[in-house]
Amino acid sequence: VFKKALILTGLVCVGALIFYGTIPELIVKILTLGDLRYIPASQALFPLGLAFSFLSFSYIIIMNNISLNKIKRMPFELIFFVFLQVGCMYLFNQSLITFAFSIMIVNFLMLVYSVILQIWIKSQ
Repeated sequence: VFKKALILTGLVCVGALIFYGTIPELIVKILTLGDLRYIPASQALFPLGLAFSFLSFSYIIIMNNISLNKIKRMPFELIFFVFLQVGCMYLFNQSLITFAFSIMIVNFLMLVYSVILQIWIKSQ
């Protein structure tokens, strides 16, 4: 189930990222019902899509380990990432693109943490 979840999530994320990268303006036009005021926001679509892809993989890895009782305690380190995201929302609110890149970096760091946690659990 774990591998299937990773594969399915990967396919959905890659498909979405292809659309976000190739036709972001069209996606924003469709979602805003043709309102052209939001077209500049389309530049943040790909980084935000990538950020949420990282987040999806992190949650699959962490929830799999929690559901299989491989994590004996609550991973309080994850609270650090929550505070880091809130800090990014506060610090990088000058533009949508700086916000998108900051959230992308935080979610990438959380993915790295979850992969390291997975490797550490498997080695025990």
